[in-house]
Amino acid sequence: MSLIFAFVDIPSEPWVKAIKAEIPDLAIHLWPDVTEPEDVKFVLLWGKWNTDLTQFPNIRAFLSLGAGVDHILALKDRPPSVPIVRLGDPALRTGMVEYVLYNVLKFHRRFSEYEEQQQKSLWIEQDQTMPFKRTVGIYGSWCPRSSMC
Repeated sequence: MSLIFAFVDIPSEPWVKAIKAEIPDLAIHLWPDVTEPEDVKFVLLWGKWNTDLTQFPNIRAFLSLGAGVDHILALKDRPPSVPIVRLGDPALRTGMVEYVLYNVLKFHRRFSEYEEQQQKSLWIEQDQTMPFKRTVGIYGSWCPRSSMC
């Protein structure tokens, strides 16, 4: 049983060390160095991964390190029956909360308009909507007992 670590711009050493500490018998291959494709059961990836998935007939799961899984859904030969797992940790969740908060405030306070004005050396005060008069909706999975998924 083995895992492929397929990341373009993320250092592998901390991940390999952490995974080996939990699953010492798991063989970990750093992409593209895979010697026995039929032994691969798991693929841990982030970003674009252009490869022929048919060379890995025994994949049991795709693991995404990021908040999204679009890069996995876009894989050309991805078997639809193989589950996709989105890994998460408190830092990832906090980062997503901050990202959402930033974008809500950017929209609500009209910061994009002020940024455009700044490029033109202008200052034109924009009308502001009171927060209690604005509704923010978040689409996606329902996540009980968490601040945000």
